[in-house]
Amino acid sequence: KLNKDYFKFKKFDLSYDLEIIKNIDEFLLISSKYNFSNFNKEEIVNHLKNECEMIIVRILDKIVHIRYLSLNLKSKNFIEPRFPVDFNKEATFGGGFTLPEYRRRGINSYVIYKMMKYFSEKKIDYMVYTINNKNNASINSHAGFENEFIGKGYIINVLMFTIIIIFKNEK
Repeated sequence: KLNKDYFKFKKFDLSYDLEIIKNIDEFLLISSKYNFSNFNKEEIVNHLKNECEMIIVRILDKIVHIRYLSLNLKSKNFIEPRFPVDFNKEATFGGGFTLPEYRRRGINSYVIYKMMKYFSEKKIDYMVYTINNKNNASINSHAGFENEFIGKGYIINVLMFTIIIIFKNEK
């Protein structure tokens, strides 16, 4: 749900093109048209093989942001295996990255908003995900939305602290 602070990122130039890539064939169709040079194509294909969907944001022909989405157990376990998700009403996402020279322009907030709309169209009530507590840019970009903090955890295998947050879609 958008709160009153959501529109704060409208001050940025939002002349971005956003697409959701749902499979490898769609990626192969666009990969020759756009500049993915700052992203690992093998990693992208690996995510898509594991049934992840991918949001890309481009400015002109350059890809400036990618993020992976999960709407099923196979892709969820590939993106974020540490917590349960009920795919009848929940989805998860991860792996968002904006090129450094395009940060602080509202791109991540724009992508979050578009993900909320996309998930809502698919009748998803909650988005469950983690954020590293040291990732202030990501925490700040999520702050413009009403979200519910549900817990803290430790990733034992890499000793990194995480925050788990849920967005609720209002019906």
